[in-house]
Amino acid sequence: MRVIWEASALLPPRTGVGRYAFELLCALQALEESPEFHLVWRSSRRGLSEEDHSALRGTHLHGGCFLPGPLLMGLWARGRGPRIERLGGEGADLVHGVAALLPPTRVGARVLTIHDLHFLRHPEHGHFLGGRLLVHHLPRRARDATRVIVPSQATADDCVELLGLEPSRLVVISHGGAETLSREPSKEMWGRFSATHGDLMGRFWLTVATLEPRKNIGLLVDAIDRLAPERSIPLVLVGNPGWGTGNLVARIERMVNRGRMIWLHHREPWVLQCLLHRAEALIMPSLAEGFGLPLLEAMAAGCPVLCSDIPVFREVTGGHARLFDPRSADALAEQMLGALEDPEGERARAERARAFIRPFTWERTARRTLDVYREAIDAAR
Repeated sequence: MRVIWEASALLPPRTGVGRYAFELLCALQALEESPEFHLVWRSSRRGLSEEDHSALRGTHLHGGCFLPGPLLMGLWARGRGPRIERLGGEGADLVHGVAALLPPTRVGARVLTIHDLHFLRHPEHGHFLGGRLLVHHLPRRARDATRVIVPSQATADDCVELLGLEPSRLVVISHGGAETLSREPSKEMWGRFSATHGDLMGRFWLTVATLEPRKNIGLLVDAIDRLAPERSIPLVLVGNPGWGTGNLVARIERMVNRGRMIWLHHREPWVLQCLLHRAEALIMPSLAEGFGLPLLEAMAAGCPVLCSDIPVFREVTGGHARLFDPRSADALAEQMLGALEDPEGERARAERARAFIRPFTWERTARRTLDVYREAIDAAR
């Protein structure tokens, strides 16, 4: 089986979608019946790191293009421009758009992964190279797909409601991560962590998010501000500035100066693994998500979770998290205090969560994705 990926999500710095794409591709390559992969990305200026090249050894890389990336993105979203097989090679059995973009192709078997439809429900949170462009063109491009993969039932329901897709063409395949994050960091990793992050050896909250409106980090800053310093602990924020942040960056920097927050920006996976194994709890105040990969990773690491009371988070956490109204800083502050005051209860909740997500492995995600490839090829004949 020869598969072309629209793999721009793999380029650094990676968001959650990029982490999903990388882990899925590695897991697919590890299968005995792994397809032959040809990766195409839109940027001629950025490429994979040496570490990525090593991890993805065996794939065929077709990075770069003869058009500027934003222009190619716009053309592809409209169903125009060069067919992807002109960049990734003719003779493919299937094309997979792993980040809500299905490029023009004459290949009959087409798989599209849609992670969420927040940009349709809240177009005011969109931006040109994402929401605003896809709002107009994704419905038609999604109908061109043979199969559509979504990470949660909540996203599947949105695809039926907002895109008019038939449920029979939708396949829910959850993310993985339980097999990796469940392992305690090695002594060597802890040694590196203590040497480079000595200020994080005490108690702290953790949140992992690119700064953009739907991540709702402003609410978390408000909640911390409502807690007296003597009744709280610092918050570690792992994430890069995104867009639509307004004065949020300035507010975060003020909290950093007051000792209430620590901002790490992007960090390597091993650092995140150590953080999840040390944090008092992971906090995710998102207004909307397609899945919530940090939640799964936290539960795998035995880290308690506080998250928004939204359908997808209820689905992913399975009743093993503290939930709060994502519009109320007071509600979040109350849950944070409750978690601090009942550490034994939080540890017990975290152990139940760890058992709940044990089946969520990247191998399972890869096998189910490969099944979808086969179904799509059969359906396109």
